[in-house]
Amino acid sequence: MVKGEGDGEEGKFRKAKQYLGYLLQKHLLLAGEIQTEFQDSSSVRISRKEAVYDHIIEVKYQIERVDTVDASPFLDLYPLMFNAVKKEEDNGFHFFDTTHFETHAALSKLFIAALAKHKAHFYLERAYSFWSEQFAPAVLALESKEERTTFAQFPKLLAAYLLVAGEYSKVVVCLAHAIRLNEFDPTCRILILRWLCHLGEWQLAKKQLDIEAKLPPISGTHYDLIIDIYRNIVALNTLSKKNEVVEKLVMQWNRLSEEGSKTFMQYQCQALLKRALFIASRLPHADINIIGDPLKNSEMEIARLTVLIKNRYQAFFNYGEGIELQKKVVNPDDFLKLCSHISEHFEATILQCYELAETGVLRECEGIVMSLWRESFRLGSLPRALIAINLLMMLVMMSNYMRKREQSLRQVYAALLNVPKRSDDSSNTAERSPDPGTLAKEPSLAALMLHAFCYGQESGDGEKKEEKIEDDKLESHNEKCTCVVCATCEHDLQLQFDISFAAFLFDSFSSHSFQTLATKFRTLETKFARAHSCMCNAIGACVDAESCYPLSTRNTFLTAAVRWLHKNGTNEKPEIKNKVIRESLKPCHHRWQWLTIRQLEREPMIDRTSHLPWMLPSVSSDRIRLSSLAEDFDALSLQTPRKAQLRKAPQSAVKTSTRMKRVEKVRVLSDSETANGMNPRYCQLYETANEDFEQYSHLFYRDNWMSAYFFSEATCFATRQLARTVDEEGESFRFENLEQFKTAVQALPSDITVVQLFLDASRVLWLIRLHCERVPLIVPVVTLPAENDLLKRMEVLLRENDLSGNMGATCKDAKKFWALRRRLDKSMEEITKDVEAEWLRDFACLLLPCFRLSEYGLLAASEISQRGFSDGAAKVLVEMCSVLSAAQWRRLVERFAVLEDVRQTSASFNAICRLRNEWENAVSKGDSLIDENAIAYTLLAVSPIPKFVDGRNSFYLLDPGGDLAETQNRLAERLRTIECWKGLIGESPDPKQLKTFLESSDFFFYMGHGSGGRYFGKASIRKTDCRAVSVLMGCSSARTTYEGEGLDGRSAVFDYSVARCPCVVGCLWMVTDGEIDRFFLAMISYCFSDEIIETQTKRDKNGGSYRLLIDALAYARTACKLRYMTGGAVVAYGLPIVSAYSRLLKTNRSH
Repeated sequence: MVKGEGDGEEGKFRKAKQYLGYLLQKHLLLAGEIQTEFQDSSSVRISRKEAVYDHIIEVKYQIERVDTVDASPFLDLYPLMFNAVKKEEDNGFHFFDTTHFETHAALSKLFIAALAKHKAHFYLERAYSFWSEQFAPAVLALESKEERTTFAQFPKLLAAYLLVAGEYSKVVVCLAHAIRLNEFDPTCRILILRWLCHLGEWQLAKKQLDIEAKLPPISGTHYDLIIDIYRNIVALNTLSKKNEVVEKLVMQWNRLSEEGSKTFMQYQCQALLKRALFIASRLPHADINIIGDPLKNSEMEIARLTVLIKNRYQAFFNYGEGIELQKKVVNPDDFLKLCSHISEHFEATILQCYELAETGVLRECEGIVMSLWRESFRLGSLPRALIAINLLMMLVMMSNYMRKREQSLRQVYAALLNVPKRSDDSSNTAERSPDPGTLAKEPSLAALMLHAFCYGQESGDGEKKEEKIEDDKLESHNEKCTCVVCATCEHDLQLQFDISFAAFLFDSFSSHSFQTLATKFRTLETKFARAHSCMCNAIGACVDAESCYPLSTRNTFLTAAVRWLHKNGTNEKPEIKNKVIRESLKPCHHRWQWLTIRQLEREPMIDRTSHLPWMLPSVSSDRIRLSSLAEDFDALSLQTPRKAQLRKAPQSAVKTSTRMKRVEKVRVLSDSETANGMNPRYCQLYETANEDFEQYSHLFYRDNWMSAYFFSEATCFATRQLARTVDEEGESFRFENLEQFKTAVQALPSDITVVQLFLDASRVLWLIRLHCERVPLIVPVVTLPAENDLLKRMEVLLRENDLSGNMGATCKDAKKFWALRRRLDKSMEEITKDVEAEWLRDFACLLLPCFRLSEYGLLAASEISQRGFSDGAAKVLVEMCSVLSAAQWRRLVERFAVLEDVRQTSASFNAICRLRNEWENAVSKGDSLIDENAIAYTLLAVSPIPKFVDGRNSFYLLDPGGDLAETQNRLAERLRTIECWKGLIGESPDPKQLKTFLESSDFFFYMGHGSGGRYFGKASIRKTDCRAVSVLMGCSSARTTYEGEGLDGRSAVFDYSVARCPCVVGCLWMVTDGEIDRFFLAMISYCFSDEIIETQTKRDKNGGSYRLLIDALAYARTACKLRYMTGGAVVAYGLPIVSAYSRLLKTNRSH
């Protein structure tokens, strides 16, 4: 403890100076060397503000009297959490295991207890208040440059610790003080711009740039460049001519990329430029090919920041070691840089997670969030831990796959935010302020049943069970609560709002919790305005901000608004919904949020499929109904249904729900429709929506309402985003406009027909049929209720199939086992037939490929067209004459007549059927409706479809886990006989070896558990430029796990697609090893052996033989005992593959 040294002015000031040093050393871990430097500095001649110094000394002794802490809070907190996590991991716990969170909840309780014990937040806030309110005014009045430079170290150290705590407005205040004390400090001059931009204080950042221009110049290789980058970032957010700014940023990036040197400042510039280009991707008509993919830019920014952190603190990302920041407080400047890089890395990663979540890339986002959570524990940061947990809960709420973890994650919330229980005091459960005041919610019976199902019966007596239930709800705190959460919230506004957001997530996006969140958002405006005023005063500028909310707060509020509108918008009162939309549009920053809210604001149009006679009754959706898919996708429809016909829909079809009442209102208003059949008001809304899309279509991966415009662009958007992220050439993996889409369809080979099945938000199943010589065909096939009987039967069958597979290892009665398997195979056969009969019905024939019509066939199609049908429909009807019976063909004619609004009587239908009879008579006399030679010709003439591969250049991986002995016995010898093949048996390749094989081989054969991801990981696949046709003979290797509406799901097929794999063959569900081994042997025999009869081998014009892989799959099904459960499980994703060499097996056997 520093003792008094006299009563003179110099002595008083030295006491104050030494006390601040003591405060920093004791509670902020200031190194002893710096403390000594401050104590030994020359005396200060001060003639002013003696009263201030006296007050400082008085405060010093008051604090010393109540201060009984002997050790630094940070010194004890860091190793405490590290040791706690390590102890659990030594007992088998995996922090990154997200299947349940009971241990995470226990660690969270320990975390809160440690924060409450060591009071790190308390001492940090005390130091900041002492500096900003009492000591800074005196120091800033000093005239001695030496003394000002010495005291400039204090706000730098404070700023460093405030950065770790995430209190960025206070960081700006401290940095502004440091600059005013030492104008030659380049670190502070750069970082103040960095954090002003992060907060969205664009006008204040612009003012700081003006101040920067007047400060003494700083010499350095990249100093002027980094200031210029900040100037461009500010201009990008404030000026109207943004394209010129983007060009400058791209030029700066290209210049930096050409430099060969690797310095701290260069990496800092690169990270900053990638952040700027990420922002630029939000601009209208942004060229992603030039700017770069947003997620790719974000990844590179994070990669650069990671390198900067590792070079300053090598062990920071090493989970085997604890974080000991106190050891880095040797040089205030270096320590400030380290803390800033850590904070920049955290904030950049948070933004990346939001991007991943909104693009549906949930699996990758989940892993990153868990890393942030663990990092927050190691840093002892409650605000950061809560941000990570909020993101995780949002992912859980978005994904059906992760939804079962919701209840377990609620326990973590309770552990963090509830008042810690005391054995002698249970009264701390009243209302909390300044926190959101969320009312406690009693668990429902369903929630309790779900918890019992997931985690089993609770052990112990009834009292323990009651305590468990209490842990699964959020409690509110009273105004006098002194818990660590309330104490931290008093000075951390962002934490206050994040707690309200946590309550919103905890309450499953309920309207009540959103109303509480919106109220908190409004009440915090005044407090954020005061923080803005403090920054202005510190900088010495008077700037009126358009919005005082930091960008992070705006982003959190808008995320909540979108989620609430998406879930509850249709069921809420119109005035409440419109108020939320108005309030949400004001603070919009991210473009996807603005576009989504704009779409949710639009009124739904009429359901244009419910009137179709073959459609089941429409099912009301929890989502806001979007515009008609068929109408909005004009280029891919036969003909838009006329509005006049829509008005003829029977009134009995109109439901009494709120949504359908609004539809009926639209029908009444339709009397004012224009000549083109659309109400003028809807014309305006339609044009506005299309204008939004035309300007921001490059952001389609993150705009949910895009799915209402183009079927093709609404498919696998998350997978395409991942592909665009990893692609080195910057390919967009999307169609820039409608004309580009048409060009791509017209470039398809004539023997290839693309058929897409699309289930929209209203659960209408659409069939889209594309061919290079046809007008695309779009048909609404059927409405599938969520509780569809066929879906239930399929789910039950797959569960029984999994159980029967496990039974194979224990059942000794082979007859009983195969009887069960054959029963399941029969059930699968029935389901397959029922799908065709109940779902596809008259449209099942449209799954067949298009045929090229002969001259006579074209003449027949023209006769159909003369009766009111479109050219595309007429050609379909002609080619189906040879496929369908007369009765089936007539029903198809009637379906197309309804779709195209062709007014036909019974007599006219009979006349069309007579045409069919005439065609059949002509065919019997030698004419043909179809060009029989077209298929064989186009298959040979078109490249690169189908893709030719050389079977000799193959690689196999057999049983990498080493636990499928029977599979090895069946396949190993057969594989070894093919001497030109390379492979591994009973061992797994390293990532580099796998990458080499996938990029150099034509075939990759995998025989083992699943898709092999457990052995080499999905990331290893994605990072390859895969040329190998990948055949994955493992259980559920090609299965897609449903995650929720609008999400791609989880599947290894997506990983191979991202790697540009030409074709993936895999299993949709569990298969027995013996059966799938038999399938595999039959498949390779077809492709590579001359045992197959010669008639199944095709020959090209040069006489060489080849075989289609898809034919090999069909042939291999005949070798299975169970043609549906095993043969039907194997499917192919990708291009048609041709094996150009078919004598491998015989040639090797002859040796």
